[in-house]
Amino acid sequence: MFGGVSVAGACGPAAPTGPILDPEAQLDRFEWRDNLDDAWFAEAIPFLETPDAEIDATCCYRLELLTKHLVYGSPEHGYTFTEFTDRPFWSGAYGAISRPLGHQLHEVGG
Repeated sequence: MFGGVSVAGACGPAAPTGPILDPEAQLDRFEWRDNLDDAWFAEAIPFLETPDAEIDATCCYRLELLTKHLVYGSPEHGYTFTEFTDRPFWSGAYGAISRPLGHQLHEVGG
């Protein structure tokens, strides 16, 4: 109370404490996805909704493509980026080969 007037909310509504966009609803928009690990997406990626559905789909597609190259190795080693979506017989541990990360980052960055 300030001078008999409540000032709670006087500066506008409180900032949201959770996600603004519903991750499940956002992911359900794209029926073509192969990676259906929605819990991982909900925790690991930013969600975007624009007036242009093609931009939204492109962003989701690029993140989907990125996950195809992200391989979980072990608790000690974590994740690695691979060059291939299917592990070649000649690759190293967890399907890794030297220097693939630059290619994936280039793809994501445009």
